[in-house]
Amino acid sequence: MPPDDDGREAELVTVRGVTLARLRVGEEKPPGESPCPGCGAYYFDLHATGCEYEPCPVCGGQLVSCGCA
Repeated sequence: MPPDDDGREAELVTVRGVTLARLRVGEEKPPGESPCPGCGAYYFDLHATGCEYEPCPVCGGQLVSCGCA
């Protein structure tokens, strides 16, 4: 999930061949902390690429290690 050409975080992630919107801080169930303890993102911002606290939009586990992507 590299940043877009303009330096912003990518809005989408492909998981198991399906392209989905990345979850923003606060959209998790239950909502996460703001700012994120891993990357410092605030509510409704995207986590930094590779942040260990970003949830997978499919399984809810850690996106960087869940195995879905």
